[in-house]
Amino acid sequence: MTAGSTTGRQAADLLLVGLRARFRKVTLVGADGGYRGRLVTWAKGKLQLTLEIVKRSSETFIYFSQAMLMSRRLARRAVPVPSADWSSWEAAA
Repeated sequence: MTAGSTTGRQAADLLLVGLRARFRKVTLVGADGGYRGRLVTWAKGKLQLTLEIVKRSSETFIYFSQAMLMSRRLARRAVPVPSADWSSWEAAA
């Protein structure tokens, strides 16, 4: 979360610094065309991160949505499913 006066490029600097500090093995980051130029050079020189500018296409959105779906499914906690026999649940409580 950043202030409204913070630009996307400024927020990206902070995000990439945090990424590098927490996940040292990450070396490649994808970004849209709005982040080309100085940020790509800075990330490579200061953080040893390759910032790859990816083009938007309908195929890219499919991959992104599938990655989000899979990560949510993997992160979801298992919830016990009540059996038809409620007496076993009452006895446990």
